[in-house]
Amino acid sequence: MKMKPRKPLSILLVLVSLLIAALACIHMPGCTGLTYYDPTKACNGYTLICADTAAKLVDMNGNLVRSWNMYAYPAKMFPGGSVMGQRVTDNTAMEINEVVQYG
Repeated sequence: MKMKPRKPLSILLVLVSLLIAALACIHMPGCTGLTYYDPTKACNGYTLICADTAAKLVDMNGNLVRSWNMYAYPAKMFPGGSVMGQRVTDNTAMEINEVVQYG
């Protein structure tokens, strides 16, 4: 008795599996913003966000606590509450002209 090759069936199953996985990924929502915050399970604190024109301090609820107007990448916060970052006058060259401290 001759056995039929199962290669076409195996290839078809792999392709169907990949198609199902690709379709599942397309319909998955992306994570943006705060998805779930449980105060009983999270450590209370602040987040320092460095943007192009400012360093922003945000609390656990997403409220802006304080903002420092400076080119602030990377900005660092020190234990006393002061923030140190770099100041750039020519944004096209992206060269650091001086390091500044706000506090």
